Formats: sequence, C-alpha cells, structure tokens
Amino acid sequence: MFAGTVVRCDSNLGEFDLQLFDAEKPKTAANLLAYVKGGAFKNSIIHRSVPGFVVQGGGFFLDGKSLKPVTAGSPVVNEPGISNLRGTVAMAKLGGNPNSATNQWFVNLADNSANLDAQNGGFAVFGEVLGNGMNVVDAIAGLPTYNATADLGGAFTDLPLRNPALDVDNLVLFSSVVALPKGTVVVDCDFSSGWNGFSAGFADLPANYDPLQYDLIGDIRALPANLGGGDALFLSGENHSDDLWMYAKKKITGLKPNTIYKITMDLEMASNVPEGLIGVGGSPGESVFVKLGGSTMEPREVADSLACLRMNLDKGQQSTDGTAAKMVGNIAKIGDATDQYARIYRDNREGTQEVTSSADGSLWVFFGTDSGFEATTSLYYTRLTAIFAPDRSAPKKDSPLSGAFVGQFEAGSTRGQLEIQVAKGKSWSGTVILEGNKTSLRGVFDSDGDSVIGLASNGGSLDLTFETIGLDDGVWDDSDVVHIAAIVRFNGQESSFLCYPAPLTGINGPLADKSINTLFESKGDSAQAFGHGYAVAKAAKNGVFKFAGRLADGTALSGTSRAVKDDAGKWILPIAFPLSATKGFLYGRADIETSPDLNAAQSHLVSQEPLVWIRPANSNAVNFKAGFTERLDVFGRVWSWTKGTSILGAATTCQLALDASTSILSGALTLNGTWSASNKPAWSNAPAAFTFKVDPATGAFSGKVPLSNAAKAAVAPFQGLMLNPGVAQGDQQLLGGGFVTGAEASGIIEITAPKQ
Repeated sequence: MFAGTVVRCDSNLGEFDLQLFDAEKPKTAANLLAYVKGGAFKNSIIHRSVPGFVVQGGGFFLDGKSLKPVTAGSPVVNEPGISNLRGTVAMAKLGGNPNSATNQWFVNLADNSANLDAQNGGFAVFGEVLGNGMNVVDAIAGLPTYNATADLGGAFTDLPLRNPALDVDNLVLFSSVVALPKGTVVVDCDFSSGWNGFSAGFADLPANYDPLQYDLIGDIRALPANLGGGDALFLSGENHSDDLWMYAKKKITGLKPNTIYKITMDLEMASNVPEGLIGVGGSPGESVFVKLGGSTMEPREVADSLACLRMNLDKGQQSTDGTAAKMVGNIAKIGDATDQYARIYRDNREGTQEVTSSADGSLWVFFGTDSGFEATTSLYYTRLTAIFAPDRSAPKKDSPLSGAFVGQFEAGSTRGQLEIQVAKGKSWSGTVILEGNKTSLRGVFDSDGDSVIGLASNGGSLDLTFETIGLDDGVWDDSDVVHIAAIVRFNGQESSFLCYPAPLTGINGPLADKSINTLFESKGDSAQAFGHGYAVAKAAKNGVFKFAGRLADGTALSGTSRAVKDDAGKWILPIAFPLSATKGFLYGRADIETSPDLNAAQSHLVSQEPLVWIRPANSNAVNFKAGFTERLDVFGRVWSWTKGTSILGAATTCQLALDASTSILSGALTLNGTWSASNKPAWSNAPAAFTFKVDPATGAFSGKVPLSNAAKAAVAPFQGLMLNPGVAQGDQQLLGGGFVTGAEASGIIEITAPKQ
C-alpha cells in the first residue's frame, strides 16, 4: 500500500496515472506538483518520442491553434539515485548541467539505467507509471514520428503524430494533468508473489453442485511458458447454463473511516480466447464479461430460496453493471487468432466505483467474470492495481459538514460570540467570548448532529445542533443554507442563536486583499465628547478581516473577524473585540457591501444596528474613571489613492472642524483648507501651535491643537483616518474623522467637503 501523491494524466490516447516518490525525492516531486497544481500541463503535448527509449512532455502546450512553451520556473536541485527502469518517470535537463531540470519530464520505455543513471549527474527518477498505464504510454510510443523542425523549431525533431499531417488535431494532447486528492492510497497486487491477500469464490450455480461436473479451480499456478514464466492467480470453471461467476476478493485496510472513496482499478490478465468465436450459449470470448467492484461489506455467496448460490451484493447480470460492480469488457483477444494465452488489460476508468469505507477504515475490492458461455473458461490474473481517492466533493457519512461557523448572542445583559471549527469527522473546537473574556472549547457531535458542553467558568452550558437547509445534492456549496443552532445558558440567563458558515470560496471578489478605512462614530449615549474611533480593516481572501486602530478614548483596538453569510445570503461581519488596555469590549456586527464598483457611493462596511462599546469603571484609570457604555455607527470605504494626486480626489477645499467640549479647550474650531497634489494641506486661521500631517498611502492623519484655556501653554494630540471617496452626510461628504484626547481633554475631529 502506497500513500504518495498520484498524478492523473488524461490524453487523447488514454488515461494513465503517475505515483510520485514524495518521500524519496521530495524536491523533484514537489517541483512537478507545482506545475501540475498551477495548471501548467493542461493542454500540454508529448513533443518527443524515441521508441525503445523515452516519450517526453511538459515543455509545450496548445493555445488555440498555436503551440507555446510552458513557462519554466526555477531549476530544481538534482536528486539521482533511483534507476531509470521501464515505466519510471524522470526529469529532463540541459546537457552538462545536473541541476537544470524545470518543467519537462519523460517516461522510460525500457531499462535505460546503464545510460541515464550516470549521465549528466544522473537523471532524477521521481515516480512511476501505475497499473495498465504503460499500455497508453506504449501506444504513444508506437505512433510514427516526424521531424517538424522546419515548422516548429529544434525541439520537435521526434514529434509523434496520430496522423501524418502536421495539424493540432494529430498531436498527443493532455486535456488535463491533475493531482488526486490528498489521502489517495494505491494498492498494487502482483500475483507472481502469491495471493496478495485475495481469496477465490464461485457463485451462480447450485448450492449442492457436483464438484466433478463444474471443475472449479482457484489457485496460484505457473503462467504458460510463452508469457515468460512466473506465477499468477488462476480461476477456472465450467458453466452449465447458470451464468457462472468466478471471482477473487480482498479486504483493504488502513483507509480513513466513513469516507467515500472513488476506486480506479487496472486489471492485467491472460486469456486464450480469440475474438469472433461461436460457442454454446454465447461466444467463449465476447460472452464472458469481466467485472470490477468494491463494497463496504464482504462479497460472498449465499444460498437463495431456490437453493442456488448467489452473491450477497449486486454485481449485475452478465453484460450489465450492478450497484457494486462495473462491467469493463470481455475476455476476447483482439487481433490474435491463436489459442495461446496472451495478456489483456481491463479497467474501470470510464466508470470508477464509489464506496464508503467502514468505521474501521476498511472496504472490499473484487474482480471476476460473469459467463454466458456454457463450457469451460480458464483465466490467469497477473496484476491488480487499485487507486483509492477520497471524494472531496461530498460530506462524510453520518457526520456533520466541516468548516468555520460564527454566531453572536445576548443573554440578559451579557453579550458574547462563539466561533467554532468543525472537523471532517464529528469533532469541533473553538472559542467563546463573554464580555471580553475568551475561553477555548472543544466537543464532539453525536450521530444526530448534537453536541452539549459545559461552560466551567460560570457553571453554564452550551448546546449545539447542526442543521442544513437546501442540501438536496448532498454537497455543501455557497448556494446552500447551512448553520448551527445553539443555546447558551449561564448565570440564570438563556439565549438561542444561530452560527452561520464562512462561505467556502471566501471573499474572492473586489474586497479581497484591500484595506478598508473604517470610522466608528459615537452616538452620544454617554454624553461624552467622543469623536470618531477608527481602524484599518484588511480583508483576506479567506474572508477574515484584520482590524487595527484606536477608539475615541485612545484605546488600542485590534482583532480579527470572519465574514459569514446569514440565511438570507447576506454577508455579515460579527465583531467581538476584547479591549485589553481598559478590560472593555466592542460588540456587534457590520454588514459587508461587496459591490464590484469600489468607487460606488455606498460604504463597504456599515452597521445597520450600532455596535456596543463597553468600558468598565476603573478608579485607577487616567481618564473616564467612571466608565461608560457607548453605541457606535460603523462606516468604511476601500482606501484608494494614486501617487501624485490629492487624497481629496475631485475636491480641492475642505473644512476641519474641532468640537471641543471640555473646559480647558478653546471650544469649537473650524479651519478652511485646500489640499494640493503634494498632500500638504494649507489651513486658514489656524492657531500658531496647530499641526497637521497625513500619510496619503494609508489615509492616517495626526497633529496637535493648542489648549488656549489651559493655565499654561499646552497642546493636545489628535489622530484619525481619511475616507476616499467620502461618506454622504446631508449636503456634505465626510472625508475623514478622528478624536482629540489627553489626560483632561477630549474632542471631535471631522474633515468635510461639499457633496460633489
């Protein structure tokens, strides 16, 4: 059993898989995967074929009707050491430079170890072709080649073409080259070494059958001499109008429990039956059907009500598929009229099997023949390669869906927020914030999707119930409504609320990687002369917003908030930031406007309901010793500025208003200003001690204002943030806001301009 990376190559001559040697050759394997995951090999071609030596690709791709080179990245350090044997995959490189491999790779068609293992520092083998894949590679190598140098250049001296004309339709083209999901497992069973854990069985015959009449054989025996000798798994039996089923089965262990796997199987076998023969009940070749299957339960024969041995699962009947097996062809040899045994190859690549592993991480695979030919059929099986790829598009059986969920609650006067991460099984972890105190939590959902956990800090409890709405296709995507219903109980209070999911695709729209200048405007509930708090919110592609700024009393504000979608499909941003300097709390939510027009009039962050800002009483505080509860309106705009222009955009004049309400300030102060392209504002009637500076790259501003009513000359600092474009307020635009604060001073800063 192998658990390395598998790369699937789908060409117009067939599909084959590469098993990468991630552990043995990590740098070379990672190098190829970088190209694969970046889509570099989509529509790429085989540009070189030397029969008996190599076929080579990765260098060129088809763009419409034109061939273009695949963009090469940095060379990878050479990792020789594995021999260049038939079926291995290695990196091409420049002559005389062992560390020059980039994007081009080749498959060895023969044992090239004597030549390539030492040449140019040794060619680094980093993988091998799996299962029946070399039949596809050999078919590519069997195409005629042409010297297309005159038309395409020097790299095309041995260009394989499906037909003689140099035309894009005749190229060997890969429609896709992709890595199978992480956790893919490969099981390779070579029967020359024995049973490999398989056992044989027979069905579709009487339960009391005469062994001499049916002559059933299942054992390991020597291959015919013309096949090179060695052993194989041998199945033989005589069909007496019963559609004899001869099969071999194996239990596969070590998989992830309760996981849907897509199983790709390649079967190598030997038959002695030419095509086109006539026999009793049907052709001895075309009427003996090969089937490949998988099942959670063990395949076995059981007696039915008619005293016949039948399979306990649906394998289908003769040429038809069953729910547990696919019909993948028959045993007829094509183009070989002799009665000698010859190798034939069958696979289920046109209809891979989907099977859910058991709770112990196991499942069963099987192969066999379903016969309509009423005589003896004898077959050798030489190899089975099975690839188990986890199905990432579907949730696990009997387990809740995975992802991040966020919800907010109010129980009495206590406000809080819960954020949890649900794992791909049934476990979850997260944090609950209660009035600024953060506690880590961990739990498990039961089979009904419920989870209960105690809140030790206050003797309460948290009940969670996973709910889904609109999940008709069994796959969670952004169009479905999925949430966790929760009840929190503590201190005699109870609150029901919903935790909404973070969308799978994040916010890969216009806000991703943008900085949103955000102002927090006081509503005046506390009768304090607060100005505008502010923060820069940086929006990441995964939907997490990172805030950094200050509230209007100077308290540092920092924290992250994850964007989620409510049941109406609206983007919301739950905010629950503990304020460590004051032991306070900022709580509420902002709605996110993700309009593609970043210059549109609306804000991109706005609160439909004001945030709640709580500062507890603290007799040791420098100011606001009594504490307060204040409500804040939120509005934020993506900050956009072009170097060499005014941060005001079309506006050239503005007003800066200082509303100072404490006794030692001079009172209201309004300054008229103009802003040049150098972003150095000129203010009229500014006091001599007044200063103002702005960073146009971020919109942050700061300065000092004189305290003219103080006992001695002094200044108070102010700070704030610009918005561009501004936010409409009546017949004005609010272009920026901030606050004045000091030991005994507070005030409101606003920068406005006439509405455009």
